[in-house]
Amino acid sequence: MRGNTEPGEMAGVHMTRVTYRWRLDDIAPWANAPAIREAFPAIASALDEPEGEATETLILTDSGWTHQSLVG
Repeated sequence: MRGNTEPGEMAGVHMTRVTYRWRLDDIAPWANAPAIREAFPAIASALDEPEGEATETLILTDSGWTHQSLVG
């Protein structure tokens, strides 16, 4: 994790934004097969750029911090 914003409240929800670096390691050889890359464009894109940085929003729930897409 590279950092996060100070947790705050918006519309009654406690949240923070987390920035992190990621890298794909030990990729199975079959993942680069042309048929796999064609059938799963998201895999092809990830393999073309196997590392990067992302920022995500986390929401504080009764179970702890959870990605915003899983809260609903």
